Amino acid sequence: MKNMPEKIYYLSSVRATLIGLILMLMGFGLSFIGFDVNQSFWQNFQSMVIDFRGVANLFASLLMLFLKLMFIIFGYFTLKSRNGIIRAKIDNKGFYFKEITGKSKMEKTAFDLNPLTFLPYSQLLNIYLLENKWTGIHLEIETKLEKKRLVTLDALTHSQKKEIYQIIRQKIKYLSSVGLILMGFGVSFIGFDVNPSFWQNFQSILVDFSV
Repeated sequence: MKNMPEKIYYLSSVRATLIGLILMLMGFGLSFIGFDVNQSFWQNFQSMVIDFRGVANLFASLLMLFLKLMFIIFGYFTLKSRNGIIRAKIDNKGFYFKEITGKSKMEKTAFDLNPLTFLPYSQLLNIYLLENKWTGIHLEIETKLEKKRLVTLDALTHSQKKEIYQIIRQKIKYLSSVGLILMGFGVSFIGFDVNPSFWQNFQSILVDFSV
């Protein structure tokens, strides 16, 4: 199979802009929880930013402040890099894709900051293009260990997802055919021995004329 040029699939700038704005709005929106026009500035500050009315309140408000700042920061960087957010890549070595990892909501929200997950073609058993009239087209891969839906690639265009499916499907078929050919050669040498003559080996591994 001929070498193929590296193909990179970016999140569209429109979607990246929308995601960035949503994250920032979430951060700013959470910042106004607890605001009351009837309260003083200090009371609103404690309700919205850092609450000094007890250790438990202080700890909870600091966690919320961190959450708000993370939403705003991630939203800002998403907007800033909206033309260069990579979600998937394909080259001769294998398939690379963004994966949602981490245990906390913050880690899962910031998955675009993670490096691409790499899978060599030899580990891929199959790839599926699933269509749903409500949610659109989805990609799912099958490895030797599991089946995995590529949730982060849902944001790619239909044509991008179809192209990824076709390229990887072609690679899997090629490796399967090569494997069958090698298996055929391997089976052909069953019975071969360096000591017997050519004719004895011929009969052992191809056609046995002995009665």
